[in-house]
Amino acid sequence: MTNYESTLGGTGGQPANFVSGVPVSGTGAYYYKDSKDVGLVSTEDMVVMMDEMGIETNLDIDRILETGMMVERILGRRLRSETVNQGRIPKELSGRNW
Repeated sequence: MTNYESTLGGTGGQPANFVSGVPVSGTGAYYYKDSKDVGLVSTEDMVVMMDEMGIETNLDIDRILETGMMVERILGRRLRSETVNQGRIPKELSGRNW
């Protein structure tokens, strides 16, 4: 996979279900009941995860996290981003040899 879709703090988008490459409607009681449970994965969490896995994204992760914090201030609420809310694990504590 080379392309991923996400939104800052999971603030937008709609998860899509695909069958044989064709988008289909979501199913299940969870799908639209709680607006906090819908939307795309948080960009911040995704790029931090990729970085921790050693996947090069060529993105400035610190800048993305700063932008997420700015979006929180603009919206006046917390985002769904764990990395904006909890912070990152410092690389030297992650157990990985960089």
